[in-house]
Amino acid sequence: MSFRMRWTSDQDGFKADTFVLITTVRAGEATVTDSADISVGSQLSAAKKSTFMPKVDPDMLNSQVDALREAQRH
Repeated sequence: MSFRMRWTSDQDGFKADTFVLITTVRAGEATVTDSADISVGSQLSAAKKSTFMPKVDPDMLNSQVDALREAQRH
């Protein structure tokens, strides 16, 4: 399961958009949750902001699930 959140903050006149990606993977007894976030200035265009959005790294998540699964065997 994966979902994104986004919010805009304003601190002393500087506006920033924060993008967060939360991903949870479960395989048997092993569960891994990863959170990735980044803040970018709101003055950027929507197209430019989208290049900064965090993306799921399936290889990292799979390796963590494999490590958890192996640890549960011992």
